[in-house]
Amino acid sequence: MEGALDDIQLWNGALNTLNVEEMNDVVTMLYPSPTSDVLNLVLADRPLPGLNLSIVDLTGRTVLMIPTGSQSGNRHQLDVHGLADGHYLLQVRWEGGHTTQRFSILR
Repeated sequence: MEGALDDIQLWNGALNTLNVEEMNDVVTMLYPSPTSDVLNLVLADRPLPGLNLSIVDLTGRTVLMIPTGSQSGNRHQLDVHGLADGHYLLQVRWEGGHTTQRFSILR
């Protein structure tokens, strides 16, 4: 008998107060896709403490960590010119939740 277990999450502290629908509404726009050099990200206009952005390829390897400390507000421009053509996942994490959005690079 074979089996698999994934998506294990452990919490230390308060449980997430956002439901699944609210988590999906955190990323309000991600454009253009496909892109060639710059990906524009618009987040919901609410506090997201501990915001962390990363880009992951389809093998699960993190290919880019994006610092958010220097950008204020809910609009971010992500420089992806150093990545190869292909499909990627943008992971948006914050204290209490996370969401993932798919995008493509094509030159």
